[in-house]
Amino acid sequence: MARYARVTSISYEGVQGEGPQRRKQSLDRAMAMVDEAGRDQPDLIVLPEVFVDLGCSKWDYDALAEEVPGPLFDTVAARAKQYGCYICCPMVHREGGHVYNAVVLIDRKGEPIGEYTKYYPTIWEMDGGIAPGQNVPVFTTDFGRLGIAICFDLNFWDVGHALKAAGSEIIAFCSMYRGGFQLRAWAYVLRQFIVSATPRENSMIIDPLGRVLAESSDYGRIISQRINLDTEVVHIDFNQEGVRKAKAKYGNRLDLVVHSPEAMYMLTSRHPKVTVDQMLDEFGLERLDAYYERARKHRASCLTKSARS
Repeated sequence: MARYARVTSISYEGVQGEGPQRRKQSLDRAMAMVDEAGRDQPDLIVLPEVFVDLGCSKWDYDALAEEVPGPLFDTVAARAKQYGCYICCPMVHREGGHVYNAVVLIDRKGEPIGEYTKYYPTIWEMDGGIAPGQNVPVFTTDFGRLGIAICFDLNFWDVGHALKAAGSEIIAFCSMYRGGFQLRAWAYVLRQFIVSATPRENSMIIDPLGRVLAESSDYGRIISQRINLDTEVVHIDFNQEGVRKAKAKYGNRLDLVVHSPEAMYMLTSRHPKVTVDQMLDEFGLERLDAYYERARKHRASCLTKSARS
């Protein structure tokens, strides 16, 4: 059945300079944007990588690192509680004797529910004291399963595939670089919604077909989109008649996108009681991964028969 979530991205470039006054000014400006984003009553707000330290002229990670709880976390957590939403809070985090480039996920009550530490820091980050993360967690929220990736991670498919394998439905991408086509490729290949947050512009909200639903610009730094996570992608092969029958039965309670160049259907349930998985099962529709696996096995079987003959 329909599982709607309003997701919001903030493009924030930080404040130039150094010292505690710069940091306070940067945090104040970012929170003013969070206050503006809160007007849309989002379920999730995503901020750019180490957002409060963007513009910092001296990247001394040890000096920038904070603990949780701490001044940065406490300020963001208060906004999460105020607006009743989840917030991805990127920060330089000190924990267990190490310093990480991290994103702390804060829940609607202002409590930390988990942390993702950048799996692939850049070489200069590691040389500067940032420790690589060792896990790729997926977090359960009240609207769906959320994964997180940070900046340079986007160049490494093992991060994305690990998120998918762990059951993510939506990926928050907190970054200093925009990602561009790479983000659309992740969304399409992994069949995930993606919400990216980068400085200034070109933050995006992308659907599982790789389509950009919203994109930020210098004239619109905050983007917000209502998405429906009860979505499944299937191949056109062997599914055409079943999809036709499903649409005939459920009408406007089943959104259907025909993505012809890639030979895909995207089905989304808008039904208050019936999930898209139940619709697929009802009409014998084959899920995309299952179809690809069946094709692999069929190929292997044909090779075996050919070898015997």
